[in-house]
Amino acid sequence: MPVEAVFFNVGQGDCTLLIFYADGKDTQGVASVLIDCGSIKRQGHKGGGPLATAGSMSERVIEKIDGYLKNLKTPNTIDYLILSHPDRDHYRYVQDLVAPVDTATKKRRLRYTIRNIRYTGKPGDYTKDILGHGKGLNLMLKNWTTYGRDGSSHTIATEPVEQDMPATPLLLPLDGLPDGPTTPKLYVISASVSKTRTTASVAAKKRRTTGSTLARLEALPHGFWPLGGSKRKADAPTAESQANTDCIVLMLQGAPDKDGKRQKVILTADAGEETEDYLVARYKDDPDLKREAGSWLKVGHHGSANSSTAPWVRLIDPDGLLVSSGTREFGGTGIPRFGHLQQIADDRHKPAPTVTPNPADGELPRVAYYGQSGDVIKGTGPYHYRDQVGVAGVCTTLNNVKDAATGKKPDPRGWDWHLTIDPDGTPGTYRLTYK
Repeated sequence: MPVEAVFFNVGQGDCTLLIFYADGKDTQGVASVLIDCGSIKRQGHKGGGPLATAGSMSERVIEKIDGYLKNLKTPNTIDYLILSHPDRDHYRYVQDLVAPVDTATKKRRLRYTIRNIRYTGKPGDYTKDILGHGKGLNLMLKNWTTYGRDGSSHTIATEPVEQDMPATPLLLPLDGLPDGPTTPKLYVISASVSKTRTTASVAAKKRRTTGSTLARLEALPHGFWPLGGSKRKADAPTAESQANTDCIVLMLQGAPDKDGKRQKVILTADAGEETEDYLVARYKDDPDLKREAGSWLKVGHHGSANSSTAPWVRLIDPDGLLVSSGTREFGGTGIPRFGHLQQIADDRHKPAPTVTPNPADGELPRVAYYGQSGDVIKGTGPYHYRDQVGVAGVCTTLNNVKDAATGKKPDPRGWDWHLTIDPDGTPGTYRLTYK
Protein backbone atom coordinates (compact mmCIF):
# COMPACT_ATOMS: atom_id res chain seq x y z
CA MET A 1 0.00 0.00 0.00
CA PRO A 2 1.90 3.07 -1.20
CA VAL A 3 1.98 6.41 0.60
CA GLU A 4 3.00 9.56 -1.25
CA ALA A 5 4.49 12.45 0.72
CA VAL A 6 4.60 15.75 -1.17
CA PHE A 7 6.89 18.43 0.25
CA PHE A 8 5.72 21.62 -1.44
CA ASN A 9 7.91 24.51 -2.48
CA VAL A 10 6.40 27.32 -0.40
CA GLY A 11 9.43 29.56 -0.03
CA GLN A 12 10.16 30.35 3.61
CA GLY A 13 7.43 28.14 4.99
CA ASP A 14 6.17 24.59 5.26
CA CYS A 15 3.49 22.42 3.67
CA THR A 16 3.35 18.62 3.41
CA LEU A 17 0.58 16.43 2.04
CA LEU A 18 0.30 12.66 2.63
CA ILE A 19 -1.84 10.56 0.28
CA PHE A 20 -2.53 6.92 1.22
CA TYR A 21 -3.38 4.39 -1.47
CA ALA A 22 -5.28 1.15 -0.88
CA ASP A 23 -3.43 -0.99 -3.42
CA GLY A 24 -0.21 -1.11 -5.38
CA LYS A 25 -1.49 1.31 -7.99
CA ASP A 26 -0.90 4.80 -6.65
CA THR A 27 -3.61 6.33 -8.84
CA GLN A 28 -6.47 7.10 -6.44
CA GLY A 29 -5.97 7.86 -2.78
CA VAL A 30 -8.20 6.58 0.00
CA ALA A 31 -7.00 8.89 2.80
CA SER A 32 -5.19 12.21 3.13
CA VAL A 33 -3.32 14.16 5.80
CA LEU A 34 -2.34 17.82 5.43
CA ILE A 35 0.52 18.96 7.64
CA ASP A 36 0.70 22.76 7.75
CA CYS A 37 0.36 25.15 4.85
CA GLY A 38 2.05 28.53 5.08
CA SER A 39 4.85 30.85 4.06
CA ILE A 40 6.28 34.24 4.97
CA LYS A 41 8.46 34.79 1.89
CA ARG A 42 7.53 33.58 -1.57
CA GLN A 43 9.79 32.22 -4.30
CA GLY A 44 9.37 31.02 -7.86
CA HIS A 45 8.85 27.47 -9.06
CA LYS A 46 11.26 25.76 -11.43
CA GLY A 47 8.42 24.16 -13.34
CA GLY A 48 6.55 27.46 -13.82
CA GLY A 49 7.19 31.04 -14.79
CA PRO A 50 8.37 33.94 -12.66
CA LEU A 51 6.21 35.16 -9.81
CA ALA A 52 3.70 37.53 -11.38
CA THR A 53 1.79 38.45 -8.23
CA ALA A 54 2.22 38.16 -4.50
CA GLY A 55 -0.40 35.42 -4.40
CA SER A 56 0.86 33.30 -7.28
CA MET A 57 2.90 30.93 -5.11
CA SER A 58 0.05 30.21 -2.69
CA GLU A 59 -2.36 29.82 -5.61
CA ARG A 60 -0.08 27.22 -7.23
CA VAL A 61 0.21 25.19 -4.03
CA ILE A 62 -3.51 25.41 -3.28
CA GLU A 63 -4.33 24.28 -6.83
CA LYS A 64 -1.95 21.30 -6.52
CA ILE A 65 -3.40 20.19 -3.18
CA ASP A 66 -6.95 20.65 -4.46
CA GLY A 67 -6.16 18.34 -7.38
CA TYR A 68 -5.04 15.57 -5.02
CA LEU A 69 -8.08 15.95 -2.75
CA LYS A 70 -10.57 15.96 -5.63
CA ASN A 71 -9.11 12.66 -6.87
CA LEU A 72 -9.62 10.78 -3.59
CA LYS A 73 -11.99 7.83 -3.43
CA THR A 74 -14.05 10.00 -1.10
CA PRO A 75 -13.41 13.31 -2.84
CA ASN A 76 -12.71 16.57 -1.03
CA THR A 77 -11.96 14.98 2.33
CA ILE A 78 -9.05 15.60 4.69
CA ASP A 79 -8.69 12.86 7.29
CA TYR A 80 -6.37 14.93 9.46
CA LEU A 81 -5.42 18.58 9.34
CA ILE A 82 -2.26 18.89 11.43
CA LEU A 83 -1.43 22.41 12.63
CA SER A 84 2.00 21.60 14.00
CA HIS A 85 2.38 24.90 15.87
CA PRO A 86 1.28 28.54 15.67
CA ASP A 87 4.01 30.02 13.45
CA ARG A 88 2.49 31.87 10.52
CA ASP A 89 4.96 30.34 8.05
CA HIS A 90 3.24 27.05 8.85
CA TYR A 91 -0.45 28.10 8.94
CA ARG A 92 -0.76 31.23 6.81
CA TYR A 93 -2.44 29.60 3.79
CA VAL A 94 -4.61 27.07 5.61
CA GLN A 95 -7.81 29.12 5.51
CA ASP A 96 -7.41 30.07 1.87
CA LEU A 97 -7.04 26.38 1.08
CA VAL A 98 -9.78 24.78 3.17
CA ALA A 99 -12.29 27.66 3.37
CA PRO A 100 -11.74 30.36 0.74
CA VAL A 101 -13.82 33.53 0.79
CA ASP A 102 -16.94 33.24 -1.36
CA THR A 103 -16.92 36.13 -3.82
CA ALA A 104 -20.70 36.62 -3.55
CA THR A 105 -21.25 36.39 0.21
CA LYS A 106 -17.77 37.60 1.27
CA LYS A 107 -17.79 34.79 3.82
CA ARG A 108 -15.49 31.81 4.15
CA ARG A 109 -16.99 28.57 2.89
CA LEU A 110 -15.58 25.09 3.50
CA ARG A 111 -14.65 23.24 0.33
CA TYR A 112 -13.48 20.08 2.10
CA THR A 113 -14.80 17.89 4.87
CA ILE A 114 -12.20 17.82 7.63
CA ARG A 115 -12.56 14.73 9.76
CA ASN A 116 -9.99 15.59 12.44
CA ILE A 117 -7.84 18.57 13.46
CA ARG A 118 -4.83 18.33 15.76
CA TYR A 119 -2.94 21.43 16.89
CA THR A 120 -0.60 22.76 19.59
CA GLY A 121 -0.77 26.04 21.44
CA LYS A 122 -4.10 27.81 21.96
CA PRO A 123 -6.67 28.81 19.33
CA GLY A 124 -5.91 32.47 20.02
CA ASP A 125 -2.30 31.88 18.93
CA TYR A 126 -3.44 31.33 15.32
CA THR A 127 -4.28 34.95 14.49
CA LYS A 128 -1.01 36.72 13.70
CA ASP A 129 -0.44 37.40 10.02
CA ILE A 130 0.82 40.52 8.30
CA LEU A 131 -1.17 39.95 5.09
CA GLY A 132 -4.41 38.76 6.63
CA HIS A 133 -4.48 35.25 5.13
CA GLY A 134 -4.43 33.58 8.53
CA LYS A 135 -6.65 35.91 10.54
CA GLY A 136 -9.62 34.03 11.83
CA LEU A 137 -7.98 30.60 11.83
CA ASN A 138 -8.64 30.68 15.57
CA LEU A 139 -12.36 30.79 14.71
CA MET A 140 -12.05 27.49 12.87
CA LEU A 141 -10.66 25.92 16.05
CA LYS A 142 -13.16 27.51 18.44
CA ASN A 143 -16.34 27.65 16.33
CA TRP A 144 -15.77 24.42 14.47
CA THR A 145 -19.46 23.37 14.36
CA THR A 146 -20.47 26.43 12.35
CA TYR A 147 -17.23 27.52 10.68
CA GLY A 148 -17.51 27.82 6.88
CA ARG A 149 -20.93 26.18 6.78
CA ASP A 150 -22.72 29.03 5.00
CA GLY A 151 -23.59 27.57 1.60
CA SER A 152 -21.31 24.54 2.02
CA SER A 153 -22.16 20.86 2.33
CA HIS A 154 -18.82 20.19 4.03
CA THR A 155 -18.16 20.12 7.75
CA ILE A 156 -15.49 19.87 10.39
CA ALA A 157 -16.63 16.49 11.65
CA THR A 158 -15.08 16.40 15.12
CA GLU A 159 -13.93 18.92 17.69
CA PRO A 160 -10.31 20.06 17.14
CA VAL A 161 -7.92 18.52 19.65
CA GLU A 162 -5.01 20.29 21.32
CA GLN A 163 -2.33 17.61 21.09
CA ASP A 164 -0.46 16.67 24.25
CA MET A 165 2.64 14.52 24.49
CA PRO A 166 1.69 10.85 24.06
CA ALA A 167 3.25 8.34 26.46
CA THR A 168 3.93 6.07 23.48
CA PRO A 169 3.54 6.71 19.73
CA LEU A 170 -0.11 7.69 19.24
CA LEU A 171 -1.79 6.05 16.25
CA LEU A 172 -3.97 8.33 14.11
CA PRO A 173 -6.65 6.09 12.57
CA LEU A 174 -7.48 6.79 8.92
CA ASP A 175 -11.09 6.09 7.96
CA GLY A 176 -10.40 5.23 4.34
CA LEU A 177 -7.54 2.85 5.07
CA PRO A 178 -8.22 -0.74 6.14
CA ASP A 179 -6.99 -1.35 9.67
CA GLY A 180 -4.61 -4.22 10.24
CA PRO A 181 -1.00 -5.27 10.69
CA THR A 182 -0.14 -4.97 6.99
CA THR A 183 -1.27 -1.37 6.41
CA PRO A 184 0.72 1.89 6.68
CA LYS A 185 0.47 3.74 9.99
CA LEU A 186 0.73 7.38 11.09
CA TYR A 187 1.72 8.25 14.65
CA VAL A 188 2.19 11.35 16.80
CA ILE A 189 5.54 10.91 18.56
CA SER A 190 5.95 14.35 20.12
CA ALA A 191 3.89 17.42 21.01
CA SER A 192 3.92 20.04 23.78
CA VAL A 193 7.39 19.07 25.00
CA SER A 194 7.44 22.02 27.42
CA LYS A 195 4.84 20.26 29.55
CA THR A 196 7.22 17.33 30.04
CA ARG A 197 10.52 19.14 30.59
CA THR A 198 13.19 17.11 32.33
CA THR A 199 16.54 17.87 33.87
CA ALA A 200 18.17 16.62 30.68
CA SER A 201 16.30 19.11 28.49
CA VAL A 202 17.12 21.99 30.84
CA ALA A 203 20.79 20.99 30.69
CA ALA A 204 20.60 20.94 26.89
CA LYS A 205 19.23 24.48 26.89
CA LYS A 206 22.07 25.57 29.16
CA ARG A 207 24.58 24.07 26.72
CA ARG A 208 23.10 26.08 23.88
CA THR A 209 23.37 29.40 25.71
CA THR A 210 26.97 29.29 26.90
CA GLY A 211 30.12 30.58 25.26
CA SER A 212 30.62 33.68 23.14
CA THR A 213 27.71 35.83 21.99
CA LEU A 214 28.20 34.65 18.39
CA ALA A 215 28.31 31.00 19.42
CA ARG A 216 25.15 31.46 21.47
CA LEU A 217 23.33 33.10 18.59
CA GLU A 218 24.41 30.53 16.01
CA ALA A 219 23.19 27.71 18.24
CA LEU A 220 19.73 29.19 18.77
CA PRO A 221 16.59 28.85 16.64
CA HIS A 222 15.56 31.90 14.63
CA GLY A 223 12.91 32.73 17.24
CA PHE A 224 15.75 33.75 19.55
CA TRP A 225 17.52 36.03 17.09
CA PRO A 226 17.26 39.78 17.79
CA LEU A 227 15.43 40.84 14.64
CA GLY A 228 15.27 44.36 13.27
CA GLY A 229 17.67 45.82 15.78
CA SER A 230 15.76 44.44 18.75
CA LYS A 231 17.59 44.55 22.08
CA ARG A 232 16.02 41.29 23.21
CA LYS A 233 18.48 39.07 25.06
CA ALA A 234 19.69 36.12 23.04
CA ASP A 235 18.77 33.61 25.72
CA ALA A 236 15.37 35.09 26.56
CA PRO A 237 12.55 32.65 25.70
CA THR A 238 10.05 33.81 23.09
CA ALA A 239 6.60 32.63 22.11
CA GLU A 240 7.96 31.55 18.72
CA SER A 241 10.81 29.45 20.09
CA GLN A 242 8.42 27.87 22.60
CA ALA A 243 5.99 27.03 19.81
CA ASN A 244 8.81 25.39 17.84
CA THR A 245 9.74 23.21 20.81
CA ASP A 246 6.11 22.20 21.35
CA CYS A 247 5.32 21.39 17.70
CA ILE A 248 3.71 18.15 16.60
CA VAL A 249 6.21 15.57 15.31
CA LEU A 250 4.83 12.66 13.27
CA MET A 251 6.11 9.27 12.19
CA LEU A 252 4.79 7.60 9.05
CA GLN A 253 5.38 3.84 8.76
CA GLY A 254 5.01 1.92 5.52
CA ALA A 255 3.64 -1.59 5.16
CA PRO A 256 5.82 -4.38 6.63
CA ASP A 257 8.08 -6.38 4.31
CA LYS A 258 8.47 -10.18 4.45
CA ASP A 259 10.64 -9.80 7.58
CA GLY A 260 8.12 -7.54 9.29
CA LYS A 261 10.28 -4.43 8.85
CA ARG A 262 8.71 -1.10 7.93
CA GLN A 263 10.00 1.99 6.17
CA LYS A 264 9.72 5.17 8.27
CA VAL A 265 9.35 8.88 7.54
CA ILE A 266 9.88 11.31 10.44
CA LEU A 267 8.12 14.67 9.98
CA THR A 268 9.54 17.20 12.44
CA ALA A 269 7.98 20.60 11.57
CA ASP A 270 10.05 23.19 13.51
CA ALA A 271 11.38 20.84 16.18
CA GLY A 272 14.84 21.71 17.46
CA GLU A 273 17.41 20.46 19.90
CA GLU A 274 15.22 20.41 23.00
CA THR A 275 12.56 18.30 21.27
CA GLU A 276 15.19 16.02 19.79
CA ASP A 277 16.87 15.59 23.20
CA TYR A 278 13.54 14.49 24.62
CA LEU A 279 12.92 11.99 21.83
CA VAL A 280 16.45 10.56 21.99
CA ALA A 281 16.15 10.09 25.76
CA ARG A 282 12.69 8.56 25.38
CA TYR A 283 13.39 6.19 22.46
CA LYS A 284 17.11 5.39 22.54
CA ASP A 285 16.42 1.92 23.95
CA ASP A 286 13.21 1.29 21.99
CA PRO A 287 12.88 0.19 18.36
CA ASP A 288 9.96 2.54 17.57
CA LEU A 289 11.90 5.27 15.74
CA LYS A 290 14.96 3.32 14.65
CA ARG A 291 15.67 2.39 11.07
CA GLU A 292 14.24 -0.89 9.79
CA ALA A 293 13.63 -1.20 6.04
CA GLY A 294 14.50 2.42 5.27
CA SER A 295 14.26 5.82 6.91
CA TRP A 296 13.59 9.42 5.85
CA LEU A 297 13.85 12.68 7.79
CA LYS A 298 11.94 15.88 7.10
CA VAL A 299 14.66 18.07 8.62
CA GLY A 300 13.48 20.20 11.54
CA HIS A 301 13.18 23.97 11.50
CA HIS A 302 14.10 24.41 7.82
CA GLY A 303 17.61 23.08 8.43
CA SER A 304 18.64 25.55 11.13
CA ALA A 305 21.71 24.85 13.24
CA ASN A 306 19.43 24.24 16.21
CA SER A 307 17.91 21.15 14.60
CA SER A 308 19.03 17.72 13.42
CA THR A 309 21.61 17.17 16.12
CA ALA A 310 24.00 14.24 15.72
CA PRO A 311 22.37 12.03 18.42
CA TRP A 312 18.95 12.52 16.83
CA VAL A 313 20.09 11.83 13.27
CA ARG A 314 22.04 8.77 14.37
CA LEU A 315 19.02 7.43 16.27
CA ILE A 316 16.76 7.39 13.20
CA ASP A 317 19.61 6.83 10.69
CA PRO A 318 17.81 8.34 7.67
CA ASP A 319 18.59 7.51 4.06
CA GLY A 320 17.42 10.87 2.77
CA LEU A 321 16.96 14.38 4.19
CA LEU A 322 14.22 16.71 2.98
CA VAL A 323 14.40 20.44 3.77
CA SER A 324 11.70 23.08 3.30
CA SER A 325 13.78 26.20 2.70
CA GLY A 326 13.58 29.76 1.41
CA THR A 327 15.68 32.90 1.13
CA ARG A 328 14.53 34.91 4.12
CA GLU A 329 17.36 36.03 6.38
CA PHE A 330 17.18 35.93 10.16
CA GLY A 331 19.43 38.28 12.09
CA GLY A 332 21.75 38.81 9.11
CA THR A 333 22.07 35.22 7.99
CA GLY A 334 19.75 32.46 6.90
CA ILE A 335 19.00 28.76 6.94
CA PRO A 336 20.09 26.19 6.00
CA ARG A 337 23.84 26.75 6.06
CA PHE A 338 26.17 24.50 4.14
CA GLY A 339 28.21 23.38 7.14
CA HIS A 340 25.14 22.14 8.98
CA LEU A 341 23.71 20.35 5.93
CA GLN A 342 27.06 18.64 5.41
CA GLN A 343 27.16 17.59 9.07
CA ILE A 344 23.67 16.09 8.88
CA ALA A 345 24.57 14.32 5.65
CA ASP A 346 27.69 12.90 7.27
CA ASP A 347 25.58 11.47 10.11
CA ARG A 348 22.90 9.88 7.91
CA HIS A 349 22.71 6.34 6.53
CA LYS A 350 24.91 5.47 3.56
CA PRO A 351 24.73 5.26 0.58
CA ALA A 352 22.66 8.24 -0.58
CA PRO A 353 19.19 7.54 -2.02
CA THR A 354 18.57 7.58 -5.75
CA VAL A 355 16.63 10.49 -7.24
CA THR A 356 14.45 9.58 -10.23
CA PRO A 357 14.83 12.34 -12.85
CA ASN A 358 11.73 14.25 -13.83
CA PRO A 359 11.06 13.45 -17.53
CA ALA A 360 9.99 17.05 -18.07
CA ASP A 361 13.35 18.32 -16.82
CA GLY A 362 16.24 15.90 -16.74
CA GLU A 363 18.48 18.33 -14.88
CA LEU A 364 18.65 17.16 -11.28
CA PRO A 365 17.72 19.85 -8.75
CA ARG A 366 20.56 21.71 -7.12
CA VAL A 367 20.90 22.05 -3.35
CA ALA A 368 20.64 25.68 -2.24
CA TYR A 369 21.95 26.92 1.09
CA TYR A 370 23.57 29.87 2.80
CA GLY A 371 27.20 30.35 1.93
CA GLN A 372 29.94 30.48 4.52
CA SER A 373 33.48 31.77 4.60
CA GLY A 374 35.40 30.38 1.64
CA ASP A 375 32.32 29.54 -0.42
CA VAL A 376 31.75 30.98 -3.87
CA ILE A 377 28.55 32.82 -3.08
CA LYS A 378 25.93 34.76 -5.02
CA GLY A 379 24.76 38.27 -4.20
CA THR A 380 26.33 40.90 -2.00
CA GLY A 381 26.94 41.07 1.72
CA PRO A 382 28.36 38.51 4.13
CA TYR A 383 25.62 35.86 3.89
CA HIS A 384 23.93 34.87 0.63
CA TYR A 385 22.83 31.68 -1.00
CA ARG A 386 24.90 29.53 -3.26
CA ASP A 387 23.73 26.45 -5.08
CA GLN A 388 25.43 23.38 -6.44
CA VAL A 389 24.62 19.98 -7.86
CA GLY A 390 24.17 18.77 -4.35
CA VAL A 391 25.03 17.39 -1.00
CA ALA A 392 24.39 13.65 -1.34
CA GLY A 393 21.11 12.61 0.21
CA VAL A 394 19.87 16.17 0.81
CA CYS A 395 16.77 17.52 -0.98
CA THR A 396 15.98 21.23 -0.50
CA THR A 397 12.75 22.74 -1.86
CA LEU A 398 14.83 25.80 -2.73
CA ASN A 399 17.35 24.51 -5.22
CA ASN A 400 18.29 27.08 -7.81
CA VAL A 401 19.19 30.71 -7.16
CA LYS A 402 20.10 32.48 -10.38
CA ASP A 403 20.81 36.15 -10.89
CA ALA A 404 17.85 37.98 -12.37
CA ALA A 405 18.08 39.63 -15.79
CA THR A 406 19.05 42.92 -14.13
CA GLY A 407 21.95 41.21 -12.41
CA LYS A 408 20.98 42.95 -9.18
CA LYS A 409 18.49 40.62 -7.51
CA PRO A 410 18.56 36.83 -7.17
CA ASP A 411 15.76 34.83 -8.76
CA PRO A 412 15.08 31.97 -6.32
CA ARG A 413 13.30 28.88 -7.65
CA GLY A 414 12.25 25.58 -6.17
CA TRP A 415 10.71 22.16 -6.78
CA ASP A 416 8.09 20.12 -4.97
CA TRP A 417 9.69 16.90 -3.74
CA HIS A 418 7.65 13.70 -4.04
CA LEU A 419 8.60 10.73 -1.89
CA THR A 420 6.52 7.57 -2.37
CA ILE A 421 7.22 4.74 0.02
CA ASP A 422 6.27 1.20 -0.99
CA PRO A 423 5.41 2.19 -4.59
CA ASP A 424 3.66 -0.50 -6.63
CA GLY A 425 2.76 -2.13 -3.32
CA THR A 426 6.29 -3.40 -2.67
CA PRO A 427 7.23 -2.79 1.01
CA GLY A 428 10.68 -1.38 1.69
CA THR A 429 11.07 0.33 -1.70
CA TYR A 430 10.76 4.02 -2.57
CA ARG A 431 10.50 6.50 -5.40
CA LEU A 432 11.99 9.98 -4.93
CA THR A 433 11.50 12.66 -7.57
CA TYR A 434 10.71 16.35 -8.07
CA LYS A 435 8.06 18.30 -9.99
